[in-house]
Amino acid sequence: MAGGQLGNLAGTGWTTWDLADPATRPSIIESVGQQIATVGTSWIDTVESADRLIDEARRQDVAGVDIEILIDYLAFLDRRPDAKEVLEAWLQRHRGTDISGFLDRLRPVVDRHQLRVSW
Repeated sequence: MAGGQLGNLAGTGWTTWDLADPATRPSIIESVGQQIATVGTSWIDTVESADRLIDEARRQDVAGVDIEILIDYLAFLDRRPDAKEVLEAWLQRHRGTDISGFLDRLRPVVDRHQLRVSW
């Protein structure tokens, strides 16, 4: 239900690593390993717990977790009040921006779970 490229999860954007040079390869691999250990572990800690995921999603968008999938997941867990609250917080954060593509994917999820939200 969630996933993303390490750079995106870290908030630095798409990241690539050049491992072609044998002289720099070990330090690059070590750096990537450290990123996985810090960013990856922190992200996994967030998404593996519904309570932590909900708390985070109330405050900010969660990297690697599409809003419509999150709402569907929370409804599946029978946490519809939390799903509604997370969605309303997301809508508030994105007021004034073009979210039409997200709304096209969100509306069927909201309708399926009969969540009442103010668009």
